[in-house]
Amino acid sequence: MYGERKTLAYVFGFAGTLPFLWGAVTQFAHFPLPANLVGAQLQMTYGIVIFAYMSGTHWNFAARHQERENPLSYIFAVMPALLLFAVMVFVPQHLHLTLMIGFPMLLLVDRYFASLGVTPMWWMHLRLWLSSIVGLSLLITYIAP
Repeated sequence: MYGERKTLAYVFGFAGTLPFLWGAVTQFAHFPLPANLVGAQLQMTYGIVIFAYMSGTHWNFAARHQERENPLSYIFAVMPALLLFAVMVFVPQHLHLTLMIGFPMLLLVDRYFASLGVTPMWWMHLRLWLSSIVGLSLLITYIAP
């Protein structure tokens, strides 16, 4: 059962990087598709969803921390979504850069929860791979002409 969940987590996790990879590819290879299905626009739209999803995942970890109610855990859980919301409202022109920096920063939050022992054993390995793919895809699109 544990191995099956791990396998599914890896399969679905890597599948979740496909829109980021597609965005990077379509930054260079032009396809006759609407603008919201290619390049940076696709990455930013999908990135907002995944960034908020990660906040929800972190909220779950905060709630699972049973030793005592830890305010820092809840702060770390909601801060990414609040930060992204603030960028979208006040400086939307920096959204791509925020996502490019924000996804690797989420690894620090993941590491915090892993240190509390509330993540699965395989969590950090998977998150490192996924964040690397996402970060590199966003960087490629950001620096592309």
